[in-house]
Amino acid sequence: MLDRTQAPHFTLDSDFVLLPIEEETPLRNGTSIYTIRNNQQPVLKIEFVFPAGKWYESTPGMAQAVNTLLLKGTKKKTSQQIAEAFDQLGSHIETQAGFDFAIIALYCLTRNAIPSLELLLEIFSDATFPTKEIEHYKNVQIQNLQVNNEKTSYVASRLLREKVFGITHPYGWEPSVESITSLEQNSIGSFFRESYLCSHIFVAGDSNQQINNFLKQNFINTNPKGISSSQLEVITSSSERSWHVEKIGSTQTSVRLGKKIINRNHPDFFTVLFANHILGGYFGSRLMKNIREEKGLTYGIFSSVSALKRDSFFSIGADVNKENKSLIFDEIISEVNALINTPLSNDEFITAKNHFIGSFQTDMTSVFSHAEKHKNIILNNLPKDYYSTMINRILKTTTENIRASVERYMQPDQLLSVSVG
Repeated sequence: MLDRTQAPHFTLDSDFVLLPIEEETPLRNGTSIYTIRNNQQPVLKIEFVFPAGKWYESTPGMAQAVNTLLLKGTKKKTSQQIAEAFDQLGSHIETQAGFDFAIIALYCLTRNAIPSLELLLEIFSDATFPTKEIEHYKNVQIQNLQVNNEKTSYVASRLLREKVFGITHPYGWEPSVESITSLEQNSIGSFFRESYLCSHIFVAGDSNQQINNFLKQNFINTNPKGISSSQLEVITSSSERSWHVEKIGSTQTSVRLGKKIINRNHPDFFTVLFANHILGGYFGSRLMKNIREEKGLTYGIFSSVSALKRDSFFSIGADVNKENKSLIFDEIISEVNALINTPLSNDEFITAKNHFIGSFQTDMTSVFSHAEKHKNIILNNLPKDYYSTMINRILKTTTENIRASVERYMQPDQLLSVSVG
């Protein structure tokens, strides 16, 4: 009989295998199609990836504007007609303009994939970027920016990236009222024509050869010109390490610390990821236990490693009462130093390891999740066994590896700090 007074024996499953991916590359213009098949449900996610993120824009906000306005009108349809046409097909479009890539994702039923793709092809071929839609977009973005600039958390996060990368660097700049106002139909159309070369297509779900053939025949000539030149890194040198922005009337202060850090291709990257997890990457982390649970200084505090294609940065962030600003900086630095100077207990180390690996495996519950991992590997030129290597490397990581990683890459005197409030 089952003894419910005893916890079941825990066994850590370290197995990790991605669903197989079929690759058709290169097509006539270099576009690659990748298919991850799963017919358990008659649904599809098709992602079109373009080298048209912030890295390629010459005006802050241009990448996001083009990515959004692309769906706002063609030579034959208004934005409302486009939205209604997708709705009638039971399809959904998501757009994303990140630091490195712009993505258009189509979610659809398998039986409606071809008509949905025909509609999307019309958008890619005949987008008109109507002036009325552009003006509406600009008004909304300016209002959103004005609202966000009243939020200490938004301003602090923006300021930290600006200080880490530099205000003239595409990873460091953010749209302003002036840059949004300067967006015009001609410049938006030029960015679209120059940057919206479809470099990768990812198909996940219940696909078939008819759908793939349609993609190969119709989606490899969506751009007549090619990729725009990338920005060069320019950082203004400064001896300052700390900045504060006073916000009159605010009872809250948002604090951020951070620095550039090694990227995915560095042999120490997995250890850095795990060290970050222990420090502030989950609810049981050092920062959460001390600053939230024990001292009650904040509702939440986090640390993260943001790995981009051309760089990476490490950050720590929290929102606190104004009078606790100095105290929380001291406590954060104290926790980082503790990881360097005091050995981790075995219980804490094992708990963090189990949580890191378990959370990662739990996330892999659908074909779309597997496609996302394949996409990350391909777009960032990573080894095919990247994720299984990550799990195996973390399983073999020691407490000394963690200590050395924090000492080398997260030293408090290397961190830039900002506060707003």
